[in-house]
Amino acid sequence: MMAPADRPAYAEVALPTAIDKTLTYAVPCHLRQAAAPGKRVLVPLGPRVVSGYLVRLRERVEITRLKEIQDILDPEPLLDEPLLELTRRVADYYGAPWGTVIKAALPPGIDASTRRLVRLTEEGRQAPAQGTHDLGTRELELLRLLAPDIAVPVSRLTRQLGRMTPSLLQRLRAKRLLSVETSRLPPRVRVRHERSFRLIRSEEEVEAAIALLKTRAPRQAELLSHLLRVGGTLPAREMRTIAGSPSVIFALMNRGFIEPVLSAVSRDPFRDLPVTRTDPLPLSSPQREALRQIEEAAAAERYIPFLLFGVTGSGKTEIYLQAIEGVMKQGRQALVLVPEIALTPRTAERFRARFGERVALLHSALAPGERLDQWLRIRRGEADIVVGVRSAVFAPLPRLGIVVVDEEHDPAYKQEDSPRYHGRDVALIRGELTSCPVVLGSATPSLESFHRAQLGQYRLASLPERIGASLLPKVTVVDLRREPKEPGRRLILSRILEAGIRAGLDRREQVLLLLNRRGYATSVLCRDCGYLLRCPSCHVSLTLHRGAGVVRCHYCEYQRRPPDCCPDCRGSNLRQLGLGTEQVERELQTLFPHARIARMDRDTTAGRQGHHLVLQRLERGDLDILAGTQMIAKGHDYPNVTVVGVLSADIGLNLPDFRAGERTFALLTQMVGRSGRGSRLGDAVIQTYNPDHYCIQAALNQDFLSFAREELTRRQERNLPPFTRLIRLLISSPQEKRAAETAEQLGTLLRQDPMALEIDGPAPAPLSRLRGRFRWHLFVKGPPETPLRSKVAHALEAFTVPRGGSIHLEIDVDPVDTL
Repeated sequence: MMAPADRPAYAEVALPTAIDKTLTYAVPCHLRQAAAPGKRVLVPLGPRVVSGYLVRLRERVEITRLKEIQDILDPEPLLDEPLLELTRRVADYYGAPWGTVIKAALPPGIDASTRRLVRLTEEGRQAPAQGTHDLGTRELELLRLLAPDIAVPVSRLTRQLGRMTPSLLQRLRAKRLLSVETSRLPPRVRVRHERSFRLIRSEEEVEAAIALLKTRAPRQAELLSHLLRVGGTLPAREMRTIAGSPSVIFALMNRGFIEPVLSAVSRDPFRDLPVTRTDPLPLSSPQREALRQIEEAAAAERYIPFLLFGVTGSGKTEIYLQAIEGVMKQGRQALVLVPEIALTPRTAERFRARFGERVALLHSALAPGERLDQWLRIRRGEADIVVGVRSAVFAPLPRLGIVVVDEEHDPAYKQEDSPRYHGRDVALIRGELTSCPVVLGSATPSLESFHRAQLGQYRLASLPERIGASLLPKVTVVDLRREPKEPGRRLILSRILEAGIRAGLDRREQVLLLLNRRGYATSVLCRDCGYLLRCPSCHVSLTLHRGAGVVRCHYCEYQRRPPDCCPDCRGSNLRQLGLGTEQVERELQTLFPHARIARMDRDTTAGRQGHHLVLQRLERGDLDILAGTQMIAKGHDYPNVTVVGVLSADIGLNLPDFRAGERTFALLTQMVGRSGRGSRLGDAVIQTYNPDHYCIQAALNQDFLSFAREELTRRQERNLPPFTRLIRLLISSPQEKRAAETAEQLGTLLRQDPMALEIDGPAPAPLSRLRGRFRWHLFVKGPPETPLRSKVAHALEAFTVPRGGSIHLEIDVDPVDTL
C-alpha cells in the first residue's frame, strides 16, 4: 500500500451544478489514502462548501494555488470505473454537466449538504448601540436581525434583506462585526437503524440457563427460548413485548447473556406483494430462434443490439425471462427497463415469480428510504435482476450480462429536465461498455430503431404471431362524422362501441376504454363574448376537474374555482368544451349502472400504490370497466379483457410535432393489443374524425410495416430523424421581446458558423409560454454520422447569454418532445 505522501495529490471533482467542466482541488495529506474516483467529497466553491464527486486523481497540475478538498464522505466508491465512464459519455453526448449525470445515477437525497451561518462577534454586539464603525442603514438593519450567541442562516437573511445580503455580509466581516461559518447538514435519506438485542453466549450455555431459570425466573427463560428459536437476535420492541417488563431484559444483560446492538433495517417495497412461483413456458418456433440468438451473444459476452419486434401478446416477456435465466447461470446479472412506473410492480411481480428474492426494484414512486435500500441491496450484490424505469439504467451491477428495454419506443424513456438523456440509448451505451447484448422489445418499434435494424446496425428478431390459441383482435374504425347525435347529449360512445361493451359485460368479460385526456372538460368558454378561461402563466386553457371543483393547468398546476360568470363580459353563458376521463366515467356510470367501473389517470393514482391497486382490482376480476389515459394501454396482460375502445384517436394526431403520427399509431396499436390475450377473440373499436388517415388505417390493419414505410418516406422527404440528427435549442424568458431577440441572435450566430450547420428557425415554440416564461426554439440538423453535439458546442462558444431578462438556454440532443 502506498504511503499517503506517495499517493496522487490532486483530484478532479464534478459538481452537480451548471458548471460544465470538472474543477481541480488539492488533496490534503490526511485524505490521500481515502481518495478514490467514485467517492463523494466536500469542496469549497466560492463562499460555499458543496458536495461533489471525485472522478479522477492526478499526480501533478500546472496550477500552483488550489483549494483543498475538505472531506471525503464515503468509505468505498459509490460508482465503479465502468459506471463513471458511462456517466461521462452521457454527459458528453447530451451536453450536460458531468456532476448532474452522476447525481442522476445515485439515489436521491443521499448527498450531504451545508449551510452558511452568521454570528455576531463581541464587537458586533456593541456596534449598534455605540454608533461606531460608520455603519449604513442596511448594515444596521442586518446587525439587528442577529441575536447574541445565536447563529442565523444566510438564507434567512437573504429572504429578509434581498440581493444586497452578500455585499452587506462582506462589508461587516471586513469590519469584524460578524463571522460566517459553514455547518454540515446530514443527508435527507439515510440507512435506517434499529435497536436490537442478540445472544452472546453459546447455544449450550443458553439451554443450560433456560433449564435453571424456568422456575426461578420464567420470563427470562421464555425470552432466552424465543431468542434461540429466531436465530439469536430480536428487535427491541419485540423484546419488550415478550419480556413484559424492562427489568427482565436488564437481568439477562447483567447475567451476560444478551447485548444491545444497532442493526440496519431494510425498507422492503415487496413486503406487501406476495407472489406464486412460476415455471418457464414452452416457446414457439420464432421465440426459440430469438432466444437462441440472444443466448449466443450473452454466452460470448458480445455487445449486440437486438430489436425484438413482436405483435402484442407474442411472448416477448417469456423470452426476456428465459434469456435472463441463462445469464444468471453464468454468474452474471440483468437489467430490465420499463417506461412507466405503473408497469414496474407488475413486471417485478412476474420476475419475482420466476427468480424469487434476487429481484430489486428501482423507480421514483418508491419511498426515498426504500429506494436507497434497494440501491444498496444491488450494490452489495444481493440482487441479480434490477427492474426499473429510466434512471435504473445506472444501477450498480458490476457483472452485467444482459440489458432489456421493454416498450423501447415509449417517449417516457426520455428525461425532460437536465440531464436530458434517453434511457434506451444510454442502455445501448452501457451494453457496449460491458460487452453484453441489449434487447429492445416492442410491438411498435421506434422508427429510429426499426431503421437501424433495416440497415443491419441492430439484429432483428421477429415474432409475427400471438402465442398459444390467441388471435389478434378484430378492429373496427367508427367515423364519428357519420355518428347520429342526440340533442343535449355529448357524443362519447358510438353505437357500435356501446353495443360491444354491453355484449362484453353480458359475457362477464372486462372492458378497457382509452381517452388520453384527464379531467372533466378540457376548456371553459363564454358563448357570449368568446372568452376562454386560460392559465395566467401558460398559453393553455384551464381544464375543468368537476370532482375537485377546480379548473387546473396541467403544466404548472395553477388552479382556481370555476367562475360563476365570465371574467370578461360578466355573462353567465359559460360552456364546457372537450372531453376528459372524468366525464367518461360519469357517462359510463349512467349507461351501465350495475357495472363496476374505475378510472385510471394521474388524478386517481396519486398514492404510492395507486397504479398497482387499480390494476390488482382488474386482475382479480373486481372491475368490469376501466377507463383511463395512456397508462392503461402499456404492457398490461389480462386474459379476461376482450373489449377495448379508443374514444378519440385524433387526440395528438395533429399536434405540431413530427412524431405525432408515430405516437398515435403506437398508442392505438398498443391499446388494441390489450384485447383478446386469452382464449377468447377480442374486439377493438377506434373512434375518429379522420378514418382515412394513414396512421388510423395502419392501426385498423395492425400493420406496422405499412405504417413505417409511409412515415419513413415522409421523414426522408423532410430530412427528419432517423435520416438526420437533431438538436433543439430552446430560449425562454419572462419577457417575450428578450426571448425573441435572443433566439434571433443565436440563429444568426449559428448560420455564420464555418461548419455550415443546417438551421430551422428560430420561431415561437408551439407551447409559446409555460410557467411564466416565453419560449422560442430552433433546430440544428446534421447527418446521422455527424458529431453534431460537438459542432453545436463549438458554435456556442461564441455565444454569450445576454444579461438581464432572465434568459435560459436549454440544449436537447435527440429531442422527443418538440412542443
